Amino acid sequence: SPMRADGLACDSCHMSRGVSDRREVEEFPGTGDGLFRALANQAFDLIMVADANGVTRYATEAFERVLGYAPRDLVGASPAAIAHPDDLPRLLAVIADVSRAPGATGSLDYRLRHRNGSWCWMQTVGKNLFDDPAVRGFLITMHDITEQKRAAEALRESEERFRLLAENATDVIFLSAGPDPGAGFAYV
Repeated sequence: SPMRADGLACDSCHMSRGVSDRREVEEFPGTGDGLFRALANQAFDLIMVADANGVTRYATEAFERVLGYAPRDLVGASPAAIAHPDDLPRLLAVIADVSRAPGATGSLDYRLRHRNGSWCWMQTVGKNLFDDPAVRGFLITMHDITEQKRAAEALRESEERFRLLAENATDVIFLSAGPDPGAGFAYV
């Protein structure tokens, strides 16, 4: 005869499990393509799907907010057409690598031309989802890192100016390692 958890015999055992959370998810009215499109179009990141030739099949509305291109301007075109010429060889190499294996992922920081002619740095991740019947292409997400690149460049330039000043100064220059008088020097 079946045993209960406390070790006593019983005539029948029953098991139940709460499924209310699962039922809420299953009954959520926005499941499917409509929910996906609403979420994707409200995301800050740019999302697109490209075919084996790199031609855009789908692009979210974030492209218009970030780069000035409506999704309809991009569908049927290749993002390589708006890639910076200096970055294009690296972009094409990553695409070639990711193309070789289903599920392969590649990433790259490169510049895309904004509709106004300026260049925006994008941190991009692409995944080969040709085996996924819902996608059948490259799933590409992009995040605008233009401001981070500008800040990093400004810091590099500032450090270079300080280095040149320090190396060419005829006076003694030193930086304290901290507010404590015994902290020593960080630079002499």
